Amino acid sequence: SKVKVVVHDYQPASGQPTEVARSQSSPTPMPPDLQYHLVDALEAVRQSFDKHRVLALGKHLDYQLEVSLPEDYRYLLKVPAPSSTAIADNLIENAINYTSAGFVHVLLSSTGNNILFSVSDSGPGMTKREQEMVFERHYRARRTQALNPQGTGLGLSMVKEAVAASNGSITLESEPDVGSTFTVMLPATKQKRNVASHQAK
Repeated sequence: SKVKVVVHDYQPASGQPTEVARSQSSPTPMPPDLQYHLVDALEAVRQSFDKHRVLALGKHLDYQLEVSLPEDYRYLLKVPAPSSTAIADNLIENAINYTSAGFVHVLLSSTGNNILFSVSDSGPGMTKREQEMVFERHYRARRTQALNPQGTGLGLSMVKEAVAASNGSITLESEPDVGSTFTVMLPATKQKRNVASHQAK
């Protein structure tokens, strides 16, 4: 097992990933009564990644974080309270819990003024039907129940709601017996690191 963190300047991808199957939630307007945290995307993802290091290494997984962001910019996200790392925490913890062997890889990158955060694993994967249901409350794919019998099926529905409340979107690419990749796209305020103001537009 190993932990690897790779940090380098962002380079635009030359091609599009092949999607075996995909499920997407559409962004919705932010409810006016919600309270939000303003967080640095890199700090939040690193915090979540480090928080789950022991859990991943305890299962002897290849656990990696790759950051592809310009070094001279920071990306500020407006995310629902109370936890600034709730989206990352849920996706990373799910990937580790449902992966018995192989890898969990976390990638943080950007496109324009949006942050892309993805979690890939070599877990059991999901059928097309399971992917259509996976964001519903209390739904748990049959093939994953034995791997985490204590799960409630609430994690991904909460992630979807938090992403939607942040005017973002979440997509899923998965194949049975191969693994899954969840990718979250969130709007961000791109800011030079020497700028004092941290207020999101």
